[in-house]
Formats: sequence, C-alpha cells, structure tokens
Amino acid sequence: MTTYRLPHLLSALLLLLVAVSCRKGDESALQTAESVMSERPDSALMLLEAIDGSQLAGELQARHALLLSQAYDKNYIDLTSDSLISIATAYYENHGNDHYRMMALYYGATVYYNAEDYDRAGIDATQAYEIACRNSDYYWIAKSAERLADLFYRTYNIDESIKFRKIAISYYTAADEIEYADWAKIDLAVDYSANKEYEKAIAIINRLITEKRGAYSESEFLSRCIRDLFHFYVEKGEYEQAKICFDELRRIDAVSAFDLGDLGYAEVKLGNFDRAKEYIDSAYLIADSNDVHEFLAVNIAKWEYLKNIGDKKDIVAFTEKLIDTQNNIAIRTVNQSVLGAQRDFYNVQSQSAKQKISRVYGYISIGIVIVLLIVALIVIYAKLRMQLKDKELELKLNEIALLTAKISETSSRVDTGADSDELRVVVDRLLARWFTPLNNLFDEYYDTGASVSAKSTMFARVEKELKNITSDKGIEDIVNIVDNSLGGALFRLHNDYSEISYKDIIFLALNIAGLSPRAICLFLDIKIKTVYSKRKRLKDKIVALDSADKDILLKYLA
Repeated sequence: MTTYRLPHLLSALLLLLVAVSCRKGDESALQTAESVMSERPDSALMLLEAIDGSQLAGELQARHALLLSQAYDKNYIDLTSDSLISIATAYYENHGNDHYRMMALYYGATVYYNAEDYDRAGIDATQAYEIACRNSDYYWIAKSAERLADLFYRTYNIDESIKFRKIAISYYTAADEIEYADWAKIDLAVDYSANKEYEKAIAIINRLITEKRGAYSESEFLSRCIRDLFHFYVEKGEYEQAKICFDELRRIDAVSAFDLGDLGYAEVKLGNFDRAKEYIDSAYLIADSNDVHEFLAVNIAKWEYLKNIGDKKDIVAFTEKLIDTQNNIAIRTVNQSVLGAQRDFYNVQSQSAKQKISRVYGYISIGIVIVLLIVALIVIYAKLRMQLKDKELELKLNEIALLTAKISETSSRVDTGADSDELRVVVDRLLARWFTPLNNLFDEYYDTGASVSAKSTMFARVEKELKNITSDKGIEDIVNIVDNSLGGALFRLHNDYSEISYKDIIFLALNIAGLSPRAICLFLDIKIKTVYSKRKRLKDKIVALDSADKDILLKYLA
C-alpha cells in the first residue's frame, strides 16, 4: 500500500512545487514589468505578453490585465475591446487598493475612448479623476483630467475641454512631469483654436517652439508644434503664413492627408487652383477611409475648390455628400454627451449618498430606541435586584436568627443538665467564635433602620460572615470542636468503618452542634428534604454498627 501511494504523493508534491514556482515567477515578472513601465514600455510589453493571463487568478490576473493594458497604451497600440481591462476593473472594484482601481478606471476610459464610446469613457475617467483627487496624486490627477479634456474635445464641449486641459497642465507641472505638461500645452492650443481663439492658440505654439526647440532629442514634438501652427493659420485665414509653416513641416516630417487637404484649401483661397487640385487629389490617395474627421477636412477643401471652378451639378452633388458626412459625425457625437454622462453619474452618486444618509438616520433612530430600551431594562433590573437583595438579606437574617435561637436552645438544655458538660463546651465555643459576631450584626441591622444603603452594606457584611462560617475551614473547625467534646468519637467512627464517609462525619457534627435542618441546609448547600433523608440513612448506618460510641451518637439523630 505504501509502495503504491509514494509515487502519487511525490507527483503531487512536484506539481505543487511547480505551481508555487510558476506563481512566484509570474509575480516577479509582473513586478519587473511594472518597474520598467515608464522607462522601457516596450520591454514591459514583452514581459507581460509572455505571461498567460488565463492561467492566473485573483489579484495576479487583475494586475496582469491592468499592466498589459497600460503597456499597450504606452506603446501606442490602441485597444478598442474592453475584454482585457474589464478583468482589472471588475476585480479592483471590490478588492485591492484605490491606486490600482483608479488606474483600471483610467485605462478602461482609454479603451472606450479608442472605441468612440464616449459616454462610458466619461464615467470611468470621472471616477479615476475623483480617486486621484482624493489621494492627492498629482500625476494621475493630470492624466485623468487630460483624458476628460480629450473626451470633451471629441464631443465639441470646448469650454470643458479647456478647463480640464488647464488642470492637467497645472498638475503635471506640480508633479515635475514637464514633458507631459508641454504636450498638454499643445492640446490646449488646439482647444483654443477649436474655440476660434486663434491668437491664444498661435501664441502658445510659438512660445513652445522658441523655448523647446532644443529641449527634446526627438523631432516629434517640434513637428507637432509646426503642424498645429500650420492648421491654426489656415483656420485664421493667414494662408501665406500657413504655407511657410507647411514648407518647414515637410522638411522635418511626413505630411498627412489632413495636412494636404488644408494646404489645398489655402491654395484655393489664394487662387492657385491647379496646385490646390494637386494637393487635394494627393490627400485622397493617402486618406484613411476609417478616419471620418480626416475625410471631412479633405472634402471641405474639395468643396471649396469645386465652388470656385466646378459646375453647379458637381457642387450640388458634392455638397450633399459633404452634408451627409457632417451629419453622420454630428449624430454620432450628439448621441454621446460626456457632460450628460457625468451628470448622470453624479446624479446616481447623489441618490446613492442620499440613500446611505437615509439608512444611517434609520440606524441611528433604531439605535436610540434600542438604547432607551436597554436603559429602561437596566433601571427595571436594578430595582428588581435591589428588591431581591432586600429579600435575600431578610432571609439571611432569619437564618441567622434561627441559627442563634437553635444554639441558645442547645445552651439552655445544657444549663438544665439535659446533656453532658462536653456539649456545653461545644456550644460556648461555637457561640464565642461564630455566632456572637452574627448576633452583633443582627442587632446593628435593626438599629440602623431599613434604608437602601444600610441594607446594601449590611447584606455584604452578613454574606461575608456566612461565607466564613460555611467555608471548608469553618466546617472543619466545627467538626473538630464537636469531636473533641466527644472524646474523638466522630473520627473513631470514620476510621473504624469505611462505610462512614467524611461527609457523613460533617453532617453528624452539625447535628450534634444543635443546628436546625434549615441551618444545616445553609452550611451544606442542600435542600431541606435532603437533610431529613440523609439523617435517616446515617442513623440506619450507625444502628447497624457495633461501635462503642453508637449510643452517644444516635441520641443526636433522634
């Protein structure tokens, strides 16, 4: 049996070690990818793509999905499906820390932005922005504010776009992310241009070109500045200045269909129709059919060209085509309002907060009622407890009275010669040692009256004395006193006869001492009927013995 099980146990142990090793390896790879994400995002992407996310679970799977989404974004790979990032957002909604939840929301917003689902992107970006603000994380305040600005720009809410773009620039600067702040300034210039504030837009770009021309090793930043400046001049109507910018742009970077379309538009406005047609035709050749905004820019240039040199039929047909393109963009944009999505989101949050407040008030009300009930029960209990203590005190005092009376009665019998001199010694010693203090307490109680405080104090003192009397030590003293007075008869009986237990000796001593059945109950913590039945059983035991002390002992059980 052992031989059969050993290979299986070894295999299971090996699999366990491999699983633990893989888990540790994946966790280490995730940590490495996260640490190099900013400086070497391409290396981070390679590390993350080498990990099979489907084999992970819980936090590791969520972090892998989050970091992989971040790596794709930093490598300019635009995801449009939320199948990856939703793993992270679902997990961090209820687990993990605020930082990872905020990042998951941000990259969720980025995916929805790429998919042109601006409503959902706006909700996620707003939540990410709020978490970043709550955590005073300057970098992520800037990132999420920038994403919101992009969304507002795409939905033609330029005022909101400018507001959030300025927030992004301010917090990038506070976080010492100057390069990010510079790129955000270019986008702010684009916002101003869309708002027809061309002077502000041109001033920002010219200042950036002057200040940053030698600051970046790459020409991408400079080419972006010159390209945007070219389009600003076209929109402002300064076509010759626009052509100068275009020549500089073509010298340092490739031009796009959007650039060629705007240049064709400028040439039309300058009356250079042949050049205009050449640029417009070239723009159509390289235009991205999926980019409706790029096609719209080229179509506007074509429409301006036809308006100047074409016949009416061509102009009417192309005008209808242009209007259809614009309508499609407008309908898609109108159907999605980031501001409306934000408003709905805040309304839901407000309603949720109101419900929470209402629940809190309900809990407080219930709590107050419960507290009042507890206080009332405590008061009732205290009163009942006080009444019970009164009754217990009276009962204890009655027990003391009965005990004292019984001892006095025994003393009287001794005085009249009813019993031996030894019994007088027992009574005197018991009275001196135990019952005199109780008699004093008894007298004091009636002297002090029946006030609540006096009763409470007296109860404690009486209870203490009774505990002393009925303690094991107190009972042992009584047994010894009685046994001594009888010349050792009790212990001779116990030692000579195994059927007589020490408990029987105690019971017999208390009876010989003259205690009443109720007093014996008090000492031995037994019921009154038990005293009588035990007395009978003990009497029957002693009768059956051939002890020389039998007759002396039996008379105390009569």
